Amino acid sequence: FTACLCAYQIVAGLIFVDDRNRLQIATMEKQLAIEKKSDTTAAEVKVKETESRLEALRSYQSELNGLFDGIFTGVFVLKYRDVSQDVRAMTIKYLGSWIKLSPHRFMDNS
Repeated sequence: FTACLCAYQIVAGLIFVDDRNRLQIATMEKQLAIEKKSDTTAAEVKVKETESRLEALRSYQSELNGLFDGIFTGVFVLKYRDVSQDVRAMTIKYLGSWIKLSPHRFMDNS
């Protein structure tokens, strides 16, 4: 029971960090588009720096997704069918809170 609670709190934290990272990626993509419009040599340097930072953010995003998927499939998928009614209730409660926090992750057709 306690291990499930800890895992669910970790997933909630990962979702929070994931959402912040998504916002940073969106901001960096907008910044990159603006910098690419400029034709100065200083802008070219900034474009390269921004592209490298954007690539680092995307790499971080994929790591977060891997952590989330591992915990989700390793704990949630098993515990929503648990023998204990309390564990099942807690599992569904946390799923609902995750959907509220990050609907784009859970509400797609794939």
